Amino acid sequence: EYRRVNFVCEKIKYAKIDAIFTCAPEGVSDKIYANLEGRVKLVPTLTGYVPENLVKVKTKPLSQRSIDVGYRARKCPFFLGKKSHEKYLIGKRFLKHSKKTDLLCDISSSEKDRIYGKKWIDFLSNCKTTLGTESGASIIDFTGKIEYELNRWQAFHPLADFEDVPAHLLEEDGQIELQVISPRCFEAASLGTVMIMYPGNYSGILKPGVHYLSLEKDFSNIDEVTEAIKDSDFLETIANNARSELIESGK
Repeated sequence: EYRRVNFVCEKIKYAKIDAIFTCAPEGVSDKIYANLEGRVKLVPTLTGYVPENLVKVKTKPLSQRSIDVGYRARKCPFFLGKKSHEKYLIGKRFLKHSKKTDLLCDISSSEKDRIYGKKWIDFLSNCKTTLGTESGASIIDFTGKIEYELNRWQAFHPLADFEDVPAHLLEEDGQIELQVISPRCFEAASLGTVMIMYPGNYSGILKPGVHYLSLEKDFSNIDEVTEAIKDSDFLETIANNARSELIESGK
């Protein structure tokens, strides 16, 4: 929904589509689809829902799980913006901090460490906690020009970090943001794995301190989060809250 928006809108008009199921929050979707001039109904939906096969799955108590913090996230293309880059950054920074602690972490952004299918469910079920951020993009590319220019820049700077991107290529970053809850949140809640995430709205579904542990983006509260990870009783409370209100409620 954040790529070549004008092209998509023209095709919607041509096909005379009258309703769009959009992941963009209300207010944001109006800006993204402004070119449709209100002639198409925008129906809000989520990026994913609770996997039915995980609703009644049996999992180990947190105290019996061998991984304190588990996480997988690849680097997103730069044309998705700063917010998408946070998915990679939270893992990189947490891994660096964990070396000063006795936490057992299994965190990677390497392609060779990707986990799929049942192995992913088994992995997440063996983690006491997992990291996370909101899902989406902070650059809405209406013409495709931003994607082209940033991909071109990356091609000539393959080892560069997002922080190295020239400011003039990121002028649109943050002007319109599509930030929502990730499907991974429902997986974690189903499996009783506690989420450690940056503050955010999470589509109005998750509350910090109730459904997840809030980690400040500057890591200013990392010591408190680290101590919380070691408190199995506290983690069980958070996990039970998330499972009860997100999964067992049927919402």
